[in-house]
This record gives sequence, structure tokens and C-alpha cells, in this order.
Amino acid sequence: MDETYISIEPGDEFVVTDDTDGYPAVKIQNKAFVEDPRWLLFNSPGPDQNRRINELIYALTQLRDAQP
Repeated sequence: MDETYISIEPGDEFVVTDDTDGYPAVKIQNKAFVEDPRWLLFNSPGPDQNRRINELIYALTQLRDAQP
């Protein structure tokens, strides 16, 4: 199975906005180069969605803290 990567690059801006289905999502748009935006989608409102968002926050905090 192929893996999917989301790269975070210099010039990226993060905003919360509605996706095409009307759900709040994180849009990652590069302001330095003309590129298609990338999206973090959370299309299942409720406790499970909150758990996944909290897990993402925790993983990003671990990543930040692991940087030299």
C-alpha cells in the first residue's frame, strides 16, 4: 500500500475554514508559491472527531518538542 504524505513547507499558512462539504477543516495554503491547497479533513462531528483532533494536537506537540 502506498503512503500519503502531507509536507509542511516554508510559506505555508494554516486556516480553519469550511471544506466543500461544509465541515470545518484545516486548509494549508502556501503563500510563497502557487500551489493547490492541502486539507486536513474531519468530517465526522462528535466525540470521535474530538478524540482524533486531540491526538493530532498531541502528535504535533511531541514533534515540536522533539526538535533540536
